[in-house]
Amino acid sequence: MLVCALVFAPWAYGATRDWAVTVLNGLLGLVGLLWVADRCLRRRWPHVPRILVGLSAAVLLFGWGMALNAHYRLDPALWQLRPVEAWFPAAPGAADGPTSQRAMLGYTGLVAVLLFSADLARRGRGRQRLWLTMALTGVSVALFGAIQKLGGVPVFALTWEPEKLDPTNNFALFRCRNNAGAWLNLTWPVLVALAFVKTRKTHRPWAKAFWVCAVLTMFIGIQLNPSRASWVIAIGLAVGMAGRVGWHFWRRRAYVFEPRMLVASGVFGAVALGLMILLISWGGWLTGWQRWQQSGWGVEARQPWELLVRMVHDAGLTGFGPGSFDIVFPAYQATHDFGQRLVPAFWVTDRWIHAHQDYLQTLIEWGWLGGALWAGLVVGGLVRAVQTLLRERLDFPARWLLYASVLALVGVLVHAAVDFPLQIASIQLYTAVLLGLCWGVRGSSASGAPAR
Repeated sequence: MLVCALVFAPWAYGATRDWAVTVLNGLLGLVGLLWVADRCLRRRWPHVPRILVGLSAAVLLFGWGMALNAHYRLDPALWQLRPVEAWFPAAPGAADGPTSQRAMLGYTGLVAVLLFSADLARRGRGRQRLWLTMALTGVSVALFGAIQKLGGVPVFALTWEPEKLDPTNNFALFRCRNNAGAWLNLTWPVLVALAFVKTRKTHRPWAKAFWVCAVLTMFIGIQLNPSRASWVIAIGLAVGMAGRVGWHFWRRRAYVFEPRMLVASGVFGAVALGLMILLISWGGWLTGWQRWQQSGWGVEARQPWELLVRMVHDAGLTGFGPGSFDIVFPAYQATHDFGQRLVPAFWVTDRWIHAHQDYLQTLIEWGWLGGALWAGLVVGGLVRAVQTLLRERLDFPARWLLYASVLALVGVLVHAAVDFPLQIASIQLYTAVLLGLCWGVRGSSASGAPAR
């Protein structure tokens, strides 16, 4: 069921449309229910770290407490918050109950997937299945995005309504190039790690050719997607992956540095890079590199920082409630005084669904307390993964999977500082699975005893 969700989410318009979010929430809820039922029938406690269980329970209790104890309800006709009677008036509550409850359905499914992935990570075949699904789904999306670029507007029109069709912004079934880039950066480290493991273990030339073509297809898709932030982040991740591959080969340099191997690798790398550059240059498409050359980062005027910081201050310890940003933002947008300064018109006229800065939006919706709980889940998983890599013995595939998971998560966390990737359901799903793997993958301790 989780495999189905991993394939469905990016191909259902990135799970950004209401119907897709509803279906995805149902799939994730079903994953959680089946997992709990299986553990009960087998009478076995899941192999999940207790601290992860505690943090997950705290996040859900906090979020559902806010959602069910709402103090206001949105009047959609006037877009105003009207007071309602809360169950516990003295306790904090959400700004709009129905909005926060819908958001918590999604968060509950994500937490279930996080715990399930951590449990599944202990089983080699289970984590291999997740690894393979994420990698091949990433290749399929990158390939479709490249086909769109080759076919132009007629191909884009097959999947996009006229009012949403924008070849410079759409990529595959992601309407926004930034979200597409963030999702690709979550999948390509997993693909490269899997390709490296598979090509090292097989002597079949066609199998090696398949994985090499898959990696090239992925990088062509990343380059054809004109997102500056994701392109720069991909370069940073590529340096991290290249460093890990280089270290692997350096430790086995007696074999790797044979003259024939060096010449063959050099020729192949040069031909592959040349073909990729030729294909991209021949088409004349707008790429992330070209946009970065034209306008640099271009993030200076994207967010009204002082307005968002004011919202964080007012949100306080418990926030305005999960999913409530677009409910409370208009009131601040209409009343904030920017002085005599000239500010971009969209700061005060456009509807903002997301803050374009995930960390500030998290503090606005969840407050400092909820933000600390989420930070514990994310940072705790990364720390645990790094400790496992440094201190424990892992088999060859598990070590590369874990390193790729850490690298991919670092990429999306960097992207979250300049955009809203962690508000997109498909990206949330892949992040939850990778984070679960970080929490769950274990090896043997330095002494050879199984790690606990």
